[in-house]
Amino acid sequence: MKVGLAQVDCSLGDVEANLSRALRYVRQAKEQGVDLLIFPELSLTGYDLGEQVAEVAMTLEAQPLATLQAESRALSLVVGFVEKSTHHRHHNAAVYLEDGQVRHLHRKLYLPTYAVFQEGRRFVPGDSIEAFDTRHGRMAILICADAWIPPVAYIAVQDGASLLLHPAASSKQGLGEYLDLPTCWEGINRVFAQLHGVYVIFVNRVGREGDLHYWGGSEVIDPRGRVVVKAPYFEEGLFSGEIHLEMVKEQRAAAPLMRDPRLGLLIREMQRVQDKLRKENSNVKWRPDRRTV
Repeated sequence: MKVGLAQVDCSLGDVEANLSRALRYVRQAKEQGVDLLIFPELSLTGYDLGEQVAEVAMTLEAQPLATLQAESRALSLVVGFVEKSTHHRHHNAAVYLEDGQVRHLHRKLYLPTYAVFQEGRRFVPGDSIEAFDTRHGRMAILICADAWIPPVAYIAVQDGASLLLHPAASSKQGLGEYLDLPTCWEGINRVFAQLHGVYVIFVNRVGREGDLHYWGGSEVIDPRGRVVVKAPYFEEGLFSGEIHLEMVKEQRAAAPLMRDPRLGLLIREMQRVQDKLRKENSNVKWRPDRRTV
């Protein structure tokens, strides 16, 4: 199976320009014999949208997605966009298109709202993480910050995922000097691949939006933690490589780390912690900050 990583720049708020760019990459991927082509987070709209979120939001039936849906008869696609759902709620979403159909929609679960990130002020978080079947195998999509919450990937793998797809819009600024995002991402991708015995496909964008500078560095990591594809930093392009899903079975047989998950134990203990935190929070009484009185 040949996977393609569309490490693209995006035109902020210009859906038509981003659709045209996506179609160019689809044509290029077809010429290279790519089976699955993955675009970064919010690839149809750009990331730092501010007040433009409502203007670029679309339903699954919108023309840009319908156009890409038609292209998915030749190769499978993962595309990021702003979804307009019921009651005009907006989600940071990614859709998996295959055989001219929508196979799966993932709404980003964790919305960073700190430092340079403002997602919680613009989007409504998703409320589910599910693996899904495709012609290439069973997969799950974790959009950017979703991958930084380890239980999310664990649930996806226990739900049968052999591939974890990580579309992202990660900028060098991020958390500044406190966190080197390229190093962190590369560590996450390798640990998840080896720990869960899966392929991890990370697709980050490039380009600039105001003060944000997206670094690229997209990669494919195999179940043994080895690099299959590594795109350069800050360089736009289509990068591709072959993956072999039988390696997932081989690795899990040799290192059966996921064999005894004890999900009941985890559910019980997480419920206990949640109840404890709720109780602690309910006992906190508000009082003015003495420094501001």
